[in-house]
Amino acid sequence: MSTDLSPVIDESSLRLICRPYWSIWASLHWGYRKHACVLWACAGRISPDLAYKALGIDGIFPVDVVVFYRELVTQLTPEKQIAQMVVDAMSQGERKHMKRFFAGKQVFEAGENRRAIDQLINEVFVPNYLPRLRESDDSKDTRVADARNFSEGLRRTILMRSDDPPLHQSKTPLILISEECPQLIETIPALESDRDKNPEDTKMVDNEQDSIWEAAKTCYREYPNIIGALPGYVKRQMAIEKGITPTQRFLNAIEYDHRNRSGRITRRR
Repeated sequence: MSTDLSPVIDESSLRLICRPYWSIWASLHWGYRKHACVLWACAGRISPDLAYKALGIDGIFPVDVVVFYRELVTQLTPEKQIAQMVVDAMSQGERKHMKRFFAGKQVFEAGENRRAIDQLINEVFVPNYLPRLRESDDSKDTRVADARNFSEGLRRTILMRSDDPPLHQSKTPLILISEECPQLIETIPALESDRDKNPEDTKMVDNEQDSIWEAAKTCYREYPNIIGALPGYVKRQMAIEKGITPTQRFLNAIEYDHRNRSGRITRRR
């Protein structure tokens, strides 16, 4: 049993748990004089054996995880330049595999005598096989809910890595953070409650911490949409991996194929 209860994982654990078919996505919190932040994430399901080997989780059921595996934090960087930095950070194969790239509402608002930020970024993204930016709801009404959801993911990660993990499954995915995201790792424990304005919300401190936190919440918020948009072969694999034993996984495959048989096309011989 691992004594490390934090969400941070090293490169060897990252390579051990992540699968090529897992969905990947990213989020951008835009800023120019204030910092801009891009976070990359992937999501999937890991078996009890692998959870124990890689994470020290001594559970009896598979666990869903969201892994933050790369970060980009910059300041005074124009739109097209930050878009090119994103492109340069990824291989062509990774760019083609990326499902969605999210950003807050500000990015899609055109001002007087200027184009919207998303238009400038998409001019670099699209020719390089990246998806167009997609709007994510980062309004003031979602701030507290997003913070609570992220906090619940962290809480569950700590519980699962403890000596007494819960014995029930949960739809809340664990949050794991690669060592390749040092600024995100530093940001999370530094967050404070905004006691003066809204104790349920996190306090804005007017530096890079604000942008990193907003990008992290956006990434985690969109997890249900990413899972809902998975291709059929990935959904089938995730259904199979719900089984603990080889027999259960075999039966899960039969059940999944039976449920989805009506959507298949049978070719005549």
